[in-house]
Amino acid sequence: MKHLRFLSVLLVAALLTGFAACTPTDTPPDLTVELCTVIFETGASEHGDITVQVAKGTTTSGWSIPAPEGYYHDGWFLADGSRWDFDKDKVTEDITLYAGFTPLTFLVWFEIDGQPYASEEVKWQKTATEPAYPPQIEGMQFICWSYEGAPYDFNTPVTQTLHLEAYFKPVSETEGNESAE
Repeated sequence: MKHLRFLSVLLVAALLTGFAACTPTDTPPDLTVELCTVIFETGASEHGDITVQVAKGTTTSGWSIPAPEGYYHDGWFLADGSRWDFDKDKVTEDITLYAGFTPLTFLVWFEIDGQPYASEEVKWQKTATEPAYPPQIEGMQFICWSYEGAPYDFNTPVTQTLHLEAYFKPVSETEGNESAE
């Protein structure tokens, strides 16, 4: 029993000495992180601006936001218009990133009997331009470009891809109508 008590006292003394030897003598490193504020200004978005804090010198993640009707969200930009690259650009100070929106573009196809004649790209809510030279088919008179069976009005804002079909009448029908007037 005396041996057990002696070993216990010796063990406690060793532990206390070991803890004393592990007391740090150096000052700990500074673990504070400088934060920068990144404001994502959404502009026309219904969600409002987004503000995040990131560690100085690090990259930040981007936000995907809904675009206004007729536009798509084209990325985030600095005030000078340069695109922010979320994979490479590091935040080194407080910044504001601005949402970029680009109008959707639609293709307007001009066709003759289902075959391409011409095409143009038209931005959302802009109007298509009628081809400068009407199509020619021997024995036929070009009447108009039609959409879904009705004459197409080139003052109509484009909001989708369009297939406009050339509408012709035989020359004999158009001549007969002119002489009857």
